[in-house]
Formats: sequence, structure tokens, C-alpha cells
Amino acid sequence: VETFHYDWTEDALEARLEERLAAVGVIPDENSVEDTSKELLSKLKEGNQIATWSKMLIKALQAIRFERLDEDSILDRLEKARISQAKKKTRILTDLHNAYVEELAATDSIDFDDMIIRAIAVVDNGQYKPHWKYILVDEFQDISASRMEFVNSIIKKGPDPSLTVVGDDWQSIYRFSGGKLELTTRFNELVGPHTLTKLQKTFRYNNSIADTAGTFIMENLEQYQKHIKTHDVVDESQVYLLDDKTGEENGVYKRVAEVVSKIRANDPEGSIAIIARYNYLLKDSRNFLGKEKSKGIHFWSFHKSKGLEADYCILIGFFQGKSGFPNGNREDAIPEALLPILDSFPHSEERRLLYVGITRCKKKSYIIASPTAPSEFVLELLAPKYDINIFSKSFQERHRNI
Repeated sequence: VETFHYDWTEDALEARLEERLAAVGVIPDENSVEDTSKELLSKLKEGNQIATWSKMLIKALQAIRFERLDEDSILDRLEKARISQAKKKTRILTDLHNAYVEELAATDSIDFDDMIIRAIAVVDNGQYKPHWKYILVDEFQDISASRMEFVNSIIKKGPDPSLTVVGDDWQSIYRFSGGKLELTTRFNELVGPHTLTKLQKTFRYNNSIADTAGTFIMENLEQYQKHIKTHDVVDESQVYLLDDKTGEENGVYKRVAEVVSKIRANDPEGSIAIIARYNYLLKDSRNFLGKEKSKGIHFWSFHKSKGLEADYCILIGFFQGKSGFPNGNREDAIPEALLPILDSFPHSEERRLLYVGITRCKKKSYIIASPTAPSEFVLELLAPKYDINIFSKSFQERHRNI
């Protein structure tokens, strides 16, 4: 049995669209199917709608799969999110999901969600009896509803095993792939009585990084309150805020180059990582620095930086808007409504992304931000409770005003 991936191409989606148009009577008769559908698809392509819709629908399909949503559940979530025409959109999404399941069956394939769903069924119906006395789940903060259901089945049908989970709610950043934060933060309520041990000492970064990142992340009371102690202790702040040379062509990349040169002048052997919310910023940074200057530099997205580290980290892309940080894009409202329920704290997952980014560095963290359209996160970091070094006249003025 081959695994099936979410790889419906534009051609496949066009074929599906033609099929659905004919089914609902938009195309009047067989003789006009080709001409009418081509004209319609041409119009949709001109507005880049096919690509936009396909990406949105695939995200929605993934959420339906790993959250195990039926038609009623889809409607309930769309209505709670106040999505317009929720009933019509529920029918479309249900039709899409049914077509996807049919496609899996027709090609004798399964996807990752099927692996979990079928494993649950095999354990629940007694085809397989778990024999483990001890079960350990790592990276528990990223567990999805279906995977937790699988763990529960193993426990229920096993020899009364002991469950140990290890996770960091401050680093729960995979909601888009099913990560259900509340299973960690509300473990007692959703999983069961337990003994909690907090690991509160780190050997990666210094106390300045720990204090800045910790103060920022603990604003959200949905998460555990932890007070991180560090092996390395410094007397001065090692978090730096710089402007992005707004108004200059390639200003942000010029600033990146300046910081890289400064680091290498003081610590030639130190490792450097440039971290951004979006890959285009990383690509442009690499191109601007050139092959020689980019040697030995890591280019990580915030998501991909998780679990990695460097001596010095340069964080970029802190401005307002759809491609800013935090992300201001609201175009994916439907998939957003279907994903695991998010705690109500503003930008909660984006905050955890920033926490991950700041704590990738061992020695110094540099945040390069727009002073004219500053990120909400940067404005927050200017508050007196954060001990950071501000290297920008405009940011210094904002800091004084606060």
C-alpha cells in the first residue's frame, strides 16, 4: 500500500472543477463542456484564483483529516468563526473530503492520517493488543487530537501502562499540522490526573536571553509559568534592537551585513543564524550577502529553527502587514476556523514563534525592525520591563515616550 500525499496538481484540480461544474448544472450540455469550462478556468487563472483556492482547500482538507471532523463539526466551527454562508461552504468542504477519501480508495492508498485512524481501529477492535508497560511521548506540545486518541487506545487496551510525556508549551508552534496546545496546558482536564515536573534550567543561552524571552512568553496565562535559570550568567543585556534602515534600498539587508561584519570582527569562529518568518526574506538576505559572506551562516525560518542553535542570531522581518510579524493575513479564515481551537490571547502562536527565535542563540540576539511601521512585538519589547539594548534613534524616542 502506497502512502498518498496532499499533492493535487493544478491540472487535477481543474479536472475536478470541470466534473463538479457539470454535476451541479453550471455547464448546460455535453457539447459545450470543453469550451465553457476552458473559458471559466481561463478567467479564474487570470485572477490567480485556482492557485489561491487550491492552497486554501488543501489546508482545510488537512484540518478536517487530523481533527477528524464530520459535516456537523465543520459547520459548527465555521459558524462559531462567523464564516459567511457557512452551510454552503460546509457542503463544499464535505464534498471535497468525500472525493479525497474516494481517491484514496480508488488508488489503494492511505495518507498519514489514515495510518493513525486505522491504528486506532486495530487496537480498539482487539486485532492488536498493546503489551507495553511504559509509554513515552516526546514533543508532546505538538500532539494532535487523532494522535492523542491513539495514545489513549493503547493505554486503555494495554496492561495498565505508565504514561510519561515530555513537552514545552512555550514552543507549541505546529497548530497548522494539528498541534493541540490545550492537551499540554490542560493535561489534567483533558488527559487525566498526573504528576508535573518542570525543567527550569538551560545550558544553551544566558540569563539575558532567558529573561527577555521568558517575560515575553509568560504574558499569555494559558501557558505554564516557568522561571528559567541559566548556566551562563551575564551582567548586561545581550538582546539588541536595530532599525532596518527604512528608506534605503535593501536597507534591512544592509543592516544584516553590518551585524554579520561586526560579529565576525569580534568572534571569527562564532556561528551565525539569520531567522525570519518568511523564506523570501532569507533568500534575499543570502543573495545580498553573496556567496563569500554567506559562508558558515545558517538561514532558518522561525519554524525550522526549532531545536537548532547558533552563537549569534539575527532576527528580521519585524513590520506590520500581511507578510509582517506577527502575521496580519486573514485570507485563510476557513482553514483557521477548522484548526485546533486557539487560546484567546492575541497572536498567541506567533508569540511562541518569536520565543523560539530569540532562544536559538547562545550569546547575542539581534532584532532588526521597521521604525516607521513597527511590529506589535517590537513595540511591546520597548516597554521598561524588557532589558534590551536599543540602537536606533527612532526606537530610543519611542522607548522614552513609553
